[in-house]
Amino acid sequence: MHSHIVALVLLAGYCASAPAPAPQLPDFNLIYDAPTPSVLGPPPVGGDQTSVFDVASALASATADVTTVASASFTGTAALNGKRDAPTDTTSYGAPTSSSSVYTSQSLSSSSSLSTPTVSTSASVSGYSTTTAAPPTATTCKAEPDGYGPRNLSVTEFQHNPLFTLDALLAPTPRGYVNTFRNVNASVEANSYLGYYDLKSYDTNLCAQHCDNTTLCTSFDIYVERDPSVNPNAGLCPNPDAITNYKCALWGSSIDKAAAINYGQYRADFHVVIAASNGYEKTNTTTPASCPGWKPPTNCGGAISGSGWHLGSNFFPGPFDPAICAAYAEAQTSYNHAHADSTGKYSPVNMFNAYMMKKNGIAQGTFCALFTTILDKSFGSYTGSWVGSDFFGVETSWTYALTVQDTGIVKR
Repeated sequence: MHSHIVALVLLAGYCASAPAPAPQLPDFNLIYDAPTPSVLGPPPVGGDQTSVFDVASALASATADVTTVASASFTGTAALNGKRDAPTDTTSYGAPTSSSSVYTSQSLSSSSSLSTPTVSTSASVSGYSTTTAAPPTATTCKAEPDGYGPRNLSVTEFQHNPLFTLDALLAPTPRGYVNTFRNVNASVEANSYLGYYDLKSYDTNLCAQHCDNTTLCTSFDIYVERDPSVNPNAGLCPNPDAITNYKCALWGSSIDKAAAINYGQYRADFHVVIAASNGYEKTNTTTPASCPGWKPPTNCGGAISGSGWHLGSNFFPGPFDPAICAAYAEAQTSYNHAHADSTGKYSPVNMFNAYMMKKNGIAQGTFCALFTTILDKSFGSYTGSWVGSDFFGVETSWTYALTVQDTGIVKR
């Protein structure tokens, strides 16, 4: 556990120009303690790999994690008493009775006393399939899928091949994408991996098409990999002839050079290496999909800081997927409704904030924060912070408001 981490946090900045409460820090223990997905990037073999992220499993994990009643210290419009002229409607236990009630950070004074979150649960299932990135142990020298590049290049010849360098340097940036790194001898490795395709050439436009046709994909890494022609076996074929694979790896987050940390590996005596790795992303111009029962998403810049209305948080390693947060939010409201107090009141989730959390520039997964009421983007004041030697940053932060606001009162 990292229970000491709060004392080590250094706030990194604000995104709202108007006065707002101090940023509410995420529970970093959720990230540190989360399971690592079983697949972090393409395996060192040829052949396509798809459906790596199991959406159904991730959604089931989100609902299964809700086992405790959550409550907030502020309760709807009553929370504004003493902060501004507002109706003192106390009939709503966890939310405003009108779906048009939206709080702004300007409605709270900078000296407002906000309590810390009351409930925080940890994810136990990653949502990834059990497929592993490591190739199977060879008992025979089974042929691997053949590549489309030059054969029998040594490691040095491969890494310094001028044709690969030209491929990387001259590759066009596909429309709608931006180039984030170019000609690196390493590929991306991160929790947000979605799968990969073998290509017949270094074709960035075709790789972009694969990303565009893949749910949750917002970036891709295209590179050249030196792979063995047969599955190496220590006793029979420890260092077989080399082939060249052009790989197109897909990601459910932005990627940059900081995430290019896979420099290859040994398979028996065969050295797998990488060259001409380029990254492209469209994260900042992509609006996530709508969630049934929730209004279209709103981009809020940073993560929402609204601790008084906060019902709890959870973290799900993998690609950015607000649908997981919607499932978590609905499960929390259902649980609270089923365990209403003696007067029939409970705390509903009327808005959730979904954002991708990165650690040291590498995507970690979807962070979900639940709130009893709608908070506008001026509350999006948390953009990142240091935890010891780790920097946690926020990207693609979006809020979803419940289409029909829940009053928090059980209908009799």
